[in-house]
Amino acid sequence: VTQTIANHFNSHRVIDLAGKTTLLEFAATLKQCAFIICNDTGGMHLANAIGVPLIALFGPTNPLRTGPIFDAPHHIIQ
Repeated sequence: VTQTIANHFNSHRVIDLAGKTTLLEFAATLKQCAFIICNDTGGMHLANAIGVPLIALFGPTNPLRTGPIFDAPHHIIQ
C-alpha cells in the first residue's frame, strides 16, 4: 500500500520507508524533515515526541483521545 501511494509523488520528495528501518533509524530520518503529513500512526506520535512539525489526518479515531500530546507544532485535520 505504501509503495502505491509513494509512486504517485516525486521520488525526490517522498520516500517509502515502510519495513526498511529500525525505530531509531526512523526517528533519525523524521528528525531531518521540515515537517511531515501523516495519519494517526506511531510515526505521528514519534515525530511529535521529537519535535517535528506535523499535519495529522484522522478518520474514525478521535484526535482528542489519540492525537499529538507534545508541544511540537501540529495541526489536526478530521
